Amino acid sequence: ERLSEGQIISLIHKVSSRHAIVDLALRYLMLFSQRAAFFVVKKDRIAGLEIAGNMTSRSAIRSYWVPISSESTLRHVVTEKRIHLGPIGRNAADSILAAALGGRPKRILAIPVQISGRVIGILYADQFKVDMPPWNKIERLSEVVGGNLKRLLLSKENRP
Repeated sequence: ERLSEGQIISLIHKVSSRHAIVDLALRYLMLFSQRAAFFVVKKDRIAGLEIAGNMTSRSAIRSYWVPISSESTLRHVVTEKRIHLGPIGRNAADSILAAALGGRPKRILAIPVQISGRVIGILYADQFKVDMPPWNKIERLSEVVGGNLKRLLLSKENRP
């Protein structure tokens, strides 16, 4: 079922699992792209978690990981805490990402997702259906996803 941008944002505020939040965020990105993914950021690595679209296998994204210390486009998104719209780099870690994607896309969108000022994930999209992704909506999606992941963490911490 096709949901509107507003419906997806509303649902993100209501769901009660990380998987549901990520799935809805990817559905949102698929409104203007043909492939969307979510990468988790842990202390020492960036790893693929989930993918939407028919252009890449789920197992290829789930097998992707690179050390956070490796020079890469995704690392810059994490360290600079800024959205990246453009090509991926040509270094080894970016080549591993391109291999997981099944090829090197011309332009990608990588959006940091933060909890309390720390990047904990990256929303990713490519193969755009529009010339320019809706920047204000992308920033809002990042805030909503981060805020609701934080909500889930706090609710787990406050359980008896």
